[in-house]
Amino acid sequence: MDLWNWDEASPQEVPLGNRLSGLEGAELDFYFPELALQGDTLTAETCRKSPIQLWQFLLELLHDGARSSCIRWTGNSREFQLCDPKEVARLWGERKRKPGMNYEKLSRGLRYYYRRDIVRKSGGRKYTYRFGGRVPGLVYPDCVESGQGATTQ
Repeated sequence: MDLWNWDEASPQEVPLGNRLSGLEGAELDFYFPELALQGDTLTAETCRKSPIQLWQFLLELLHDGARSSCIRWTGNSREFQLCDPKEVARLWGERKRKPGMNYEKLSRGLRYYYRRDIVRKSGGRKYTYRFGGRVPGLVYPDCVESGQGATTQ
């Protein structure tokens, strides 16, 4: 088999994980739905196996009322604060199976989102960030006391 010429390889010769036709990558902890062939469907199992990104994890924590002691909305539009950054980093490390995770590593991950307008640092306040305009369907509370939220586009 010629490794440089994938078009000539039969499906049996292509190593698992190098196929773009479906869920083979899900076992390897990656899945690109835009590369799936027509007829492939996402299942609950596939969604659980697909990797979560840091900004998605932070949104998950923000929507979990039990985690308000470590992360909370500030009530100022898309802004949130890490009340206990060590705990947030520990939870992120637990989720990604990286026991050495700390706030320094987590904040480095957040800085990668600055250019992509997913997350920005809020000026002047420690551990305070703001979701950017590239986060689809973001729901955040307009007023923390009322419990009502607003959806952004």
